[in-house]
Amino acid sequence: MTTKTIVMELEGWQVNRMLDIVNAIKSFNRATDEKCDIDYGLIQRLDGADRFIAEHMVMKQATCEHGNTLYWSDYTWCVPDDEE
Repeated sequence: MTTKTIVMELEGWQVNRMLDIVNAIKSFNRATDEKCDIDYGLIQRLDGADRFIAEHMVMKQATCEHGNTLYWSDYTWCVPDDEE
C-alpha cells in the first residue's frame, strides 16, 4: 500500500466550504442509512464538491485530445514530474 501525505492550505471561505462538504456527505450517509428521503438542499450543497476537494487533494480527471476535461471520468492522483 502506498502512503500519500497531503497538506492543504485553505483560506477562510475554503475552510467553511470543506466543512460544509464533509457535513453534507455525513448527512447524505445518515439519510441513506435510515432509508429517508434525500433532500434537494443537501444535493445542492454537494454541487461542485468533487472539483473543490480534488483541487485541494491534488487529483485530476482525464482530458480529451483537445485538453477538455472528461467530467464523467474518475479522478486519479496527480503524479509530480520528478516521480514519473
